[in-house]
Amino acid sequence: PPDFSAAQRKLRMDRSPLCTSLAGIGGGLMSTLVCSPLDVAKTRLQLHFSAALSAPSLARSPAAPSLISPSRGPASALAPSATTHPVRLTLRSVLSAMWCEEGLRGLYRGLGPSLVSVPLY
Repeated sequence: PPDFSAAQRKLRMDRSPLCTSLAGIGGGLMSTLVCSPLDVAKTRLQLHFSAALSAPSLARSPAAPSLISPSRGPASALAPSATTHPVRLTLRSVLSAMWCEEGLRGLYRGLGPSLVSVPLY
């Protein structure tokens, strides 16, 4: 088996606090960029279901609810639409609708404050 002790010693010696901090910030930025669309979609799903719970008469409507978007409020999100079949909202359907309706900008809505807060951790 190869001896990794020399490589381990070299790696330990080259770690400066600045280098470690920059690596952590870089990792945090990348994870924020990758996970941001999922976080936005999760928030929209939570808003949809909390609006459905606060307005039960609208939630029982047989019409398919549209997604909650910043341009449409929770009341219009539960209003009856042209279809008569209920739609099961999934993370995938929310991401797809966001991409079709709002494009890349919609997927990364609210990214600025998240990126600014990364170095603070």
